[in-house]
Amino acid sequence: MKRTLFFIIALVFIASLSFSQTKVNINNLEEYGGAMFKIDDDKPYSGRVFALYKSTDNKKLEGLYRDGLKNGKWTWWYENGDIYSKGSFRAGLMSGQWEFYYSNGKIMSVGHYRNGDGTNEDKNGIPIHGRQSKWAFWHKNGFKSDEQAWKNGKRDGVFTSWHYNGVRASEITYINGNINGMWTYWNERGEKEREGTVEEYNILVRLEEEAKAAAEMAAAEMAAAGWFQKGYNAGMNREYNAEISLYLKAIELNPDYADAYINLGIAYQKQNNYTKAIQMWKKAIELKPDDADAYYNLGNAYKDQDNLIKAIQMWEKAIELNPDDADAYINLGIAYGKQNNYTKAIQMWKKAIEFKPDDADAYIKLGIAYGKQNNYTKAIQSYEKAIELKPDGTNTYVKLGIAYGKQNNYTKAIQSYEKAIELKPDYALAYWNRSISKDSVGDKSGGLEDTKKAARLGHTGAQDWLKENGYDW
Repeated sequence: MKRTLFFIIALVFIASLSFSQTKVNINNLEEYGGAMFKIDDDKPYSGRVFALYKSTDNKKLEGLYRDGLKNGKWTWWYENGDIYSKGSFRAGLMSGQWEFYYSNGKIMSVGHYRNGDGTNEDKNGIPIHGRQSKWAFWHKNGFKSDEQAWKNGKRDGVFTSWHYNGVRASEITYINGNINGMWTYWNERGEKEREGTVEEYNILVRLEEEAKAAAEMAAAEMAAAGWFQKGYNAGMNREYNAEISLYLKAIELNPDYADAYINLGIAYQKQNNYTKAIQMWKKAIELKPDDADAYYNLGNAYKDQDNLIKAIQMWEKAIELNPDDADAYINLGIAYGKQNNYTKAIQMWKKAIEFKPDDADAYIKLGIAYGKQNNYTKAIQSYEKAIELKPDGTNTYVKLGIAYGKQNNYTKAIQSYEKAIELKPDYALAYWNRSISKDSVGDKSGGLEDTKKAARLGHTGAQDWLKENGYDW
């Protein structure tokens, strides 16, 4: 008889061990008739389950099912890895002590359930159904906010609340869900201000909750602004990983912080993580649809992904919201130029110059666009304006020389190349181009001398020509 009993106990132990080691992703279960089943399995699932956050691979939940119903200990986590809630189920219903936490790791609430079905959530998202016995709540700053007494899911006993600064705020007694007697309210200095009826109490509660929410929001926004500044400072020091972490902390405290999403996108862009950058700027636009900077940055990210069509759409939207954004016009000019749409490119460069009349590079780009349209007179005007603004631009003199050459004005072309050589005596391209212009005006010896000079400076085109024509250099 003893041997039989031992054998049975061993079987139970082995079965329970096997049961405890079963663990599947909860997303691989399906619900039928209020119970959870493995896909393509006709028996309610028993075993452990888990889930992970896709963006971080951090644990999202872990728990146990028995015969398709939640049973035993369950835990949920925030995406940052901190616990959100933990407690037990019995046959699918919340049972025993439960704890809830803020995303900053501080306790939010502790209390007991009896057959709670998880419905009828309070302002913090904590289920009311099935609350039993004593419950305690805390503000985000760690001060206690409420003590409550419940019986079978109904208020039953003394309810006390405290202000955000820890001073008692109100006290009221319930019996079987109904207010019994008078309520009392104290201000933040601890001075009794009111006692009143049920109707007066309901009005006061609403006003109190609104004030509490406003105070908590203001505190969170202030703290978020501090983390935002730390993130900005880290970025200025090129500490990009720290910058990202600090902006994420600011967003954790203030999820509607559009500027934090914008700067976070810039931080990801610095790391060439354009997919993440795009996600951040899209979120910023969702929160702040009229933010031109978010559209501008989003356009830059699409450009970095070689998606010019989307980039142009974003920059056009940035200009719609901020018609004075010279940088957006500049980017559009470059993008339209890459699409060989020089008419649009010229329009954008002209608009950019309207807002940045001292931008020599804008005039250079405008000259290039005119050159692509064979409008060399306009190209020359643009290059000359760029030189006026930036007299040491050697490349600009070469471009000006090429434009004059296209007009067969070789004398002007030679003068332009000579200026480039004066600024940069080892500029091989300037010698090579000047040799072509000298040949065009009949100065063969001068052209050959410039060709040899360009070859000695490493210009492969000049070297190839000299080889083909039997010259040394």
